[in-house]
Amino acid sequence: MVEAPVCKTGLSGFESRRYLQFLMPHLPQVNECRPDLFAGTGQFTVGAFLNAGGKSRAQTSIVLSPSSNPIVTLTDIVISAQVTSTGPAPTGSVTLYVDGIPEIGQNIGQLNASGQASFDIADLPKGNHNIFAIYSGDTLTAGSTSSSITETVNLRPVSFGLLSNHNPSVVGETVTLTGVVGDASQVPCTVTGGCGGIITGTVTFSDGGSVLGTSPVVVSNLPSGANPNASLDVSNLSAGSHQITGLYSGDQYFASATSAPLTQIVNLQGLGLAIGTGGSSSNTVSAGGTASYNRSIGGAGFSGVATIACSLALTGSNCSVPSTMNVTQNVASNFAATVTTTPRVMAVHPGTLSPNWLWAAILLGLAVMPQARRRETWVLGLILLLLLGGCGGGGSSPQMNPSGTPAGTYNMTVVASSGALHQSISLTLVVE
Repeated sequence: MVEAPVCKTGLSGFESRRYLQFLMPHLPQVNECRPDLFAGTGQFTVGAFLNAGGKSRAQTSIVLSPSSNPIVTLTDIVISAQVTSTGPAPTGSVTLYVDGIPEIGQNIGQLNASGQASFDIADLPKGNHNIFAIYSGDTLTAGSTSSSITETVNLRPVSFGLLSNHNPSVVGETVTLTGVVGDASQVPCTVTGGCGGIITGTVTFSDGGSVLGTSPVVVSNLPSGANPNASLDVSNLSAGSHQITGLYSGDQYFASATSAPLTQIVNLQGLGLAIGTGGSSSNTVSAGGTASYNRSIGGAGFSGVATIACSLALTGSNCSVPSTMNVTQNVASNFAATVTTTPRVMAVHPGTLSPNWLWAAILLGLAVMPQARRRETWVLGLILLLLLGGCGGGGSSPQMNPSGTPAGTYNMTVVASSGALHQSISLTLVVE
């Protein structure tokens, strides 16, 4: 066996046709390297020599079929190479080239009995990739090169949305805007645990056409099940409605995306005076009773001391509230507004004699005195009875209190103030 010279193409295993010309001068003069003769054997064999000398080997062709095209990043793809021969079944191997680089390794590209070889290609980067294959040939079948196919790899799509930790907020309050990014592809990912854990890039937050800031996407130290996100604190939003949008930059694996607008409502700073938990804006009492209203203040952006006052234009009543309250911007505190009323009826005072006893005394006196004096005594007794009855002597009767709280429905106002901030709330009192 004679060692054949190697073609000067940089690819080992290809035989030079020039050597055949030296051995067999009757062959046509061919100056180019012929990898289809003895391709991949690296040795000059007698069978191959005879075939090349006058008996052509069977011609072959290769067809490449990708399992999917296009694909997305971080995805496996299988390239199938089908070698077809005009004569005997092909044996040997196929070498696949992706962007000019061969896929090599033990048993990679070996043809099965049907002349097929499969290649598992993982994690092709974004872009268009040129792929072709070369069949080595054997002693009975000639080597061949496939047509090139273009495999397109796109970036994985993402889901992207915005969140606000305070909405509505108040002027001057710090609002944290968060852009949440997730893998939206339905194609299985080659990364253990899913593709979401490797999302990188930045999120740019904008208020209309004004950029608020840019923050990096965070993937580490997230709670279980949480998606990567980027956050930005803003405290300079003016009063009104703001259309906040986010732009995710994308990275080498994931496509960029723009969020749907988030409507952030910013109110003027307030004291947060309101009805407290379990409270009511109306109470009903009888004259002399006490009504209590549960109120709350705070949680509306203001922090500091507020003055509290109440007013109620009602005879025989008094309203009371704490004179001051410490107000916090994020948490409301409860306090009571209390109204006391005055009874309209005073205590009953018993008399010295009742009319019934007076009549009994007069009749008894008439019965025992002489006949001649009964007429005079009768007249005097009647006059005495009338005088005692007119002065209230005798029985028991209720006494009305001119300072008592009259029946009716009344409005009471509770006012909170601090500097230029003022807020009031109306309450209803029904006196029976």
